[in-house]
Amino acid sequence: MCGKCIEACPTGTICEGKRGFRVQLAGHLGRHPRLALEIDGLLSESEATDALRNVIQFYKKNSREGERFAKIFNESDMLEIIRKKSIN
Repeated sequence: MCGKCIEACPTGTICEGKRGFRVQLAGHLGRHPRLALEIDGLLSESEATDALRNVIQFYKKNSREGERFAKIFNESDMLEIIRKKSIN
């Protein structure tokens, strides 16, 4: 997904499609690892920035004393981030 194969393709068979940002949230490693949750689709730069701003607001509102983001964030919270993303 980095696009290096497009540059390296000798026949031009691989071409660039839509550009954007994939946003993944709340993954963590350790004793009980969890894959990150992904906002569906590719986001534009402004949409990704809005999503990041909303994630930070969510964390400030819901965390207590440095609690890790992955611990307080779950799949149902994703709707709040997405909804706010489209409003901002």
